[in-house]
Amino acid sequence: MHAAHIVSRRYKNTRHDLECGITCCFGCHMFLHQHPEEAIEFFKGWLGADKYEALRLRAQEVKK
Repeated sequence: MHAAHIVSRRYKNTRHDLECGITCCFGCHMFLHQHPEEAIEFFKGWLGADKYEALRLRAQEVKK
């Protein structure tokens, strides 16, 4: 099993956020990386579009 990030781990705001993670097999994890548009649609369907968008915005917030 692999731990995959819903929003890229490069965003420090959500890097360790449990809501930003999903467990999947190696094949699915690689598929998500190789098909980012399909991954976004999957996550929107899984989380709901509003929750996905809130997570994405929280990841990109600028904190001082």
